[in-house]
Amino acid sequence: MKTVQVVLLVFLVFSATSCAPVDIGLVTSSDVDNRSTESEVLTQKNDVTITTGSNFSFIVISDTHVYQKTNRNLEALKGKIVPEDNFILVCGDITQCGNLEDFQAFCNKLDQIHLPYYTAIGNHDLYFKNWPNYKQILGKS
Repeated sequence: MKTVQVVLLVFLVFSATSCAPVDIGLVTSSDVDNRSTESEVLTQKNDVTITTGSNFSFIVISDTHVYQKTNRNLEALKGKIVPEDNFILVCGDITQCGNLEDFQAFCNKLDQIHLPYYTAIGNHDLYFKNWPNYKQILGKS
């Protein structure tokens, strides 16, 4: 009986975290190739021009985990920006669960900073098959 329980537990853990097209669990990624292809052709909302040989500065943030439109983790960012900063690089886990409203709350907060920002999608942003939400609000990853 314990062998069956162990096998079942391993299957459930694998299914919840797998990139295989097993359609149970929080993160299923049967559309990995489609996401990659779509990401290459989406337009970026913000553009910044850096000329060769020029100095520039940028901010790197990650794991903001905006949840239920709450973005306390972004509040500290305002005090860290200096005039030399050219853009913000966001390295994933923008939201806790990939909700459309949370992506929008994130953008609303960053839009107040008035710097272009570029995002990479994180695993939390994909939960519950929310790639369309990311793509709709943020565009290219």
